[in-house]
Amino acid sequence: MNDLYHFCCAGQNTALPDEPVDGAALAARAGAGDSAAEARSICSSIYTGLVGNVALLVQPRGGLYVAGGIASHLLARMLSPRFMAAATDKGRLRSVSNARRFS
Repeated sequence: MNDLYHFCCAGQNTALPDEPVDGAALAARAGAGDSAAEARSICSSIYTGLVGNVALLVQPRGGLYVAGGIASHLLARMLSPRFMAAATDKGRLRSVSNARRFS
C-alpha cells in the first residue's frame, strides 16, 4: 500500500509523506481529500482481480471467503455490485466465472 501511494504521489508531483502509509492511513487521507489516495482505488481493483483469479483457480463450491486486513479496509467496496462485476470479468473465461460460482 505504501509503495502504491508513493507511486501516486510521484505521478502527481506531490510531496511524499515522512511516515509509511498503511491501509488505515490511506483511508484517512482519502477522506481528507488527498488526490494521491487514488492508490486505494487502484489497490481495490488489483485485489478484486486477484479474488476473481483465486475463484477461477480453486472453483469453490461452498463460497469463497475473503478475510484479512486488506479486506477489512475494502469492505464497503467489496459489498458493492461493482466488486462482483469486476471479480467475474475474466474475458474468455467469463462463462466459468459466473455469479453462481461466486455466491
